Amino acid sequence: MRTPDFLDDVRKAVWSINPNVPRQGVGPLSEFMAQSASVDAHLLALVLLGIAAGIAVILGLVGVYGVISYAVSQRTIELGMRMALGADARRVRTMVLREGSSLRWRA
Repeated sequence: MRTPDFLDDVRKAVWSINPNVPRQGVGPLSEFMAQSASVDAHLLALVLLGIAAGIAVILGLVGVYGVISYAVSQRTIELGMRMALGADARRVRTMVLREGSSLRWRA
């Protein structure tokens, strides 16, 4: 068990030169490497999870856009009639977005 004695000698030598050096985090390199590998594995898992979550959000947005686009394409004649009878584009757009957000489309 020469490691603790060796570490005590290193600490004393460093602190004799500069007593302001932090006294935490002194240990064998193998311990630091083991902690670093654990942190790296967790970081990789979090990055991959974040990428998967981002892809899921993008797929969800594309799906919602597709459903609303399909519903609007089915109602093109009705929307054209509304505009022909005097509804302005802003009112029609508001109606489409309101009905699309509440999913109250007619079959």
